[in-house]
Amino acid sequence: MSVLVFLPVALTAVSCSTYEREWQERLRVDASPDSFQGCWEGTWLSHHNAHTGGLRAIITPLGGDQYEVSYHATYGLLGLPLTFEYSLPVTVSREADGTLLFTGSADLGTMGGGVYEYEGTCRDGHFQSTYKASIDHGIFEMRPAVRPERSPQ
Repeated sequence: MSVLVFLPVALTAVSCSTYEREWQERLRVDASPDSFQGCWEGTWLSHHNAHTGGLRAIITPLGGDQYEVSYHATYGLLGLPLTFEYSLPVTVSREADGTLLFTGSADLGTMGGGVYEYEGTCRDGHFQSTYKASIDHGIFEMRPAVRPERSPQ
């Protein structure tokens, strides 16, 4: 039984360290202030059950109007801190005023809650998205992640 408990914890730790390594690498890359790509951080809130937690996203351009958003969410269950990671494709369009609109859907599998649909906006350093699935719905709110200070060379 202890192996069954240890394996998911070990896989989560490996996954978290991979995400953290990519997060740190991407933070060192300068992005333009109005760029959609890069590192974002904030919170998520379920309107279904009022659960909430921290949220990070690494947004990577795939070409044209397609991007991948890799999320790392934190939440608590019975007093235990837990994390969940997943990546979603988004299609982005730009409005005349510079607002970016994005939409997409992804099947996170039975354990992840099934098919999620999401849409949102990004403008002036504010990322806001709604999500909905058969078991949950809510919002994501994020701002560009604070980049570490560069030492003078």
